[in-house]
Amino acid sequence: RGPVTALSSTRVLVGRELVPADVVTADGRVTEVAPHGSVPWSTDLGDLVLAPGLVDVQVNGGFGHDITSHPASLWEVAASLPRQGVTAFCPTVITGPVGTIDRALGAIGARPPGFVGAEPLGLHVEGPYISAERRGAHPLAHVGTFVDPAPWAPPAVRIVTLAPEVTEMDLVAELARRGVVVALGHTDARHDVAVAAIGSGARHVTHVFNAMRPFDHRRPGVVGAALVDDRVTIGLIADGIHLHPTTLALVARAVGVDRLVATTDAMAAAGMSPGAYWLGDHEVLTDGVRARLADGTLAGSVLTMAESVGRLARFARLDLAASLLAHTANPARVLGEVGRGEIRVGARADLVVLDDDGGVHLTMVGGQVVHEG
Repeated sequence: RGPVTALSSTRVLVGRELVPADVVTADGRVTEVAPHGSVPWSTDLGDLVLAPGLVDVQVNGGFGHDITSHPASLWEVAASLPRQGVTAFCPTVITGPVGTIDRALGAIGARPPGFVGAEPLGLHVEGPYISAERRGAHPLAHVGTFVDPAPWAPPAVRIVTLAPEVTEMDLVAELARRGVVVALGHTDARHDVAVAAIGSGARHVTHVFNAMRPFDHRRPGVVGAALVDDRVTIGLIADGIHLHPTTLALVARAVGVDRLVATTDAMAAAGMSPGAYWLGDHEVLTDGVRARLADGTLAGSVLTMAESVGRLARFARLDLAASLLAHTANPARVLGEVGRGEIRVGARADLVVLDDDGGVHLTMVGGQVVHEG
């Protein structure tokens, strides 16, 4: 038998609500969700929030490591992410030289012996099939470079972000058929092209509004197509920088809680002091709040998922339970990760204990405590 634990809190995310409860785990699974105070040997967390582990679908790097330029560092990032409440994530590879994605595929398949940390759920391949005009921090020299998509399939590749106007709809349909989440992003697509891509199987939008054709009341583009289609989940960065708080509130009101997927788009500077870091081929400067290229272009973020929970709730005018869903159950559902991102009997014992200021007090992965703070 593995470790048996019991945690008790007045605020536990069960289903869609924060309720008083005791949660018992054994052998890496939740074995009991009991009335609050009914398990006498449980650890009392007071009113700290007990939630499923946070799931981030877009992590470019962190803690000084850039996954695109040094793919093997994804395991260093994974080992550190529990400090920020993350128990599962998609290591993200942006547009780079030929061979970049192949090296990342090799790295994610080379699990270190005895590894302990957040679980890599498969790569998020962001580029090279993106718009040169909407490339953001992606290096122009490599945008559109041919890469054979034949190996792009779960479990090694879980998400592919592409611009539908620069590729074939057959690729969108084929990736979707394989079970890859096709995300629209870094795109200048018109509304009709976006609608066609969704019809072909695209089901997600990468950091909505950012690196895409702006919404216009007569030319709604990808943003308009995605917001009104219930099949599409909306990825967003809730740092208050990538999107104005009013825009976050507008998106949340337009699509409802179940379609919101919060992500950090974290890069190497996340978890580090201000200074110069790398994102793929580009040097990125951060003051500890924003991450930008020398020309001022936003280049990922230094946001943590734990911080994002409170910011999304505050900016989008959501209750805390709704914001937590956008960081747990919703991204898990996008990836088809049954039993992850929720607290129920039989679910994975991936748990996090948070305070209202974004502090992480405890993180468990598979029933094992991997961070205590």
